[in-house]
Amino acid sequence: VSYKYHCLQKIPFAYFIPPKKPIGAKIVIFHGEINPPDAIKGGGGKWYRHVLPSDWIREAWQ
Repeated sequence: VSYKYHCLQKIPFAYFIPPKKPIGAKIVIFHGEINPPDAIKGGGGKWYRHVLPSDWIREAWQ
């Protein structure tokens, strides 16, 4: 699945709800501007794509 399109919330929810891992997803693809280190710490992205920190990526990205 695409991190950008399937895990991130849409604005304005992206400011309050952290990214979620889709049920049944085994592989998450990071294409575009947001990379795993950006997803772990939050931030990054464009003005229209807010990214909150993601604990489930921190656990998987070791």
